[in-house]
Amino acid sequence: MTASQEPPDAADRPRTRGEVLVVDDDVGFANGLAALLHAHGYRARVAYDGDQALSQLSLQSFDVVISDIVMPGMIGCTLVQAAHALPGRDGVPFVFMSVLNEEKVQTFFDTSIRYLQKPFDSAQLLAMLREAATVDTPPTASRSTPTPPPGVPQRRGR
Repeated sequence: MTASQEPPDAADRPRTRGEVLVVDDDVGFANGLAALLHAHGYRARVAYDGDQALSQLSLQSFDVVISDIVMPGMIGCTLVQAAHALPGRDGVPFVFMSVLNEEKVQTFFDTSIRYLQKPFDSAQLLAMLREAATVDTPPTASRSTPTPPPGVPQRRGR
């Protein structure tokens, strides 16, 4: 559709680069990251733990989920499995972030993942987000089996 074929109010509406779910138990960080994404044309929603993320994912589709790895209740590798088990969400791409170094993060996953170490450069995050949203990855390639290191609980009881 060319600009002349768009509805008259289309020029007044902001263009969006996609729907992103930010999952982090650090409220200030999660809200700040959502604000950064909004400033770069994304529509971002925030969840402060894995259960909130699953609730939002069950109600709405997202182009990408950006998730912390170590969170109370449900760690990131458990979240991705649970998210991919939801109807219609088996292919949603995840970008993981953590203060842990990459070597330590790999102990949580049995496949390669998209990962950024906190603190990270916003340009690096935006590039990884664009790549995650545009790459047509088969759902099985983005799944992982949780294998948390000793002492890190997968999920706490309610």
